[in-house]
Amino acid sequence: MRRVMARCEAESISFTRFRIHDLRHAFAIRWLKAGGDIYRLSRHLGHTSVKTTEIYLSALTADELDRVMHVGTKDGTVTI
Repeated sequence: MRRVMARCEAESISFTRFRIHDLRHAFAIRWLKAGGDIYRLSRHLGHTSVKTTEIYLSALTADELDRVMHVGTKDGTVTI
């Protein structure tokens, strides 16, 4: 739990308003920042549409977003 709290602090998640859903959100962002496949993430989170998962893309830098958009294409595949 200490490691989770430290990560949340690093990502500026306030513990005064901390919710379990914040862990889910942090997980999704870390998955994408690591180059994970947004379609696999969407299924893992139980979203019925990848459009719902796309809200997490706003937390990525341009380079990270570019990497995510190339997962599963001819020029790059990343597996987590």
